[in-house]
Amino acid sequence: MSQPVVFEVLVSVLDKPAFIAAIAHTIHAPAGFGGNWDALADALQDLSWQPAAAYELVLCGTSALSADEQAIADEIFGDTARFWQAQGKSFQVKYAS
Repeated sequence: MSQPVVFEVLVSVLDKPAFIAAIAHTIHAPAGFGGNWDALADALQDLSWQPAAAYELVLCGTSALSADEQAIADEIFGDTARFWQAQGKSFQVKYAS
């Protein structure tokens, strides 16, 4: 469990539902995943099915999220990083083109 778990998500030309679904699929979110922002936040702050010392979410490509949707995603990622930091673990989001 000392190695970080890296989740690489292809987000090229994805709208909000597809963006959330792509991340959920990549992190192997449990059955019954709600498919909305709250469900994404909950899943990223759980990850009990993927125990690791650190987590890295690499978003590859450019999403078709609106500016407001991107701000919500960034808020979720920030909240998630703070949550994991309080648990003594790292959570990073990286953007790759």
